[in-house]
Amino acid sequence: MTNERAVGVAAGALAVIAVLSVLSVRCSSREATRGAPDVGARVRTELAAGADELKEQRAEAAEQEIRRRRLLARKLLRDGKKAEARKVMNSIPPLEEQVRAWRGEQQEQGKDGE
Repeated sequence: MTNERAVGVAAGALAVIAVLSVLSVRCSSREATRGAPDVGARVRTELAAGADELKEQRAEAAEQEIRRRRLLARKLLRDGKKAEARKVMNSIPPLEEQVRAWRGEQQEQGKDGE
C-alpha cells in the first residue's frame, strides 16, 4: 500500500504544479499584453507591410525587364533589325506605367499611415 500511496501523492503534487503553472502563464500573459495593441491590428499591419513588399518586388522585377528590353532593342538596332527594335521599345512604356503605379500606391499609403 505504501507504493500506491506514494504514487498518489506524487500524482497529486504534479497536478498542483501543473495548475499553478497554467495560472502563472495566464497571469503573465495578461500582464504582458496590457497596453499592447490588439492582435487584429498587428495582423492588419503585417498584411499591409507584406502587400507593400510584394508591390516593391513587382516593381523591381518590372524595372529589370525594362532594362532587359532596352538591351535587346540596342542589340537589334546593331543587327539592323529596326522594326523589331521599335516593337521592343514600344513594349516598355506600359511596364514603366506599372512601376509608377506600384510605387505611387506605396508612397500614398506611406503618407496616409504617417
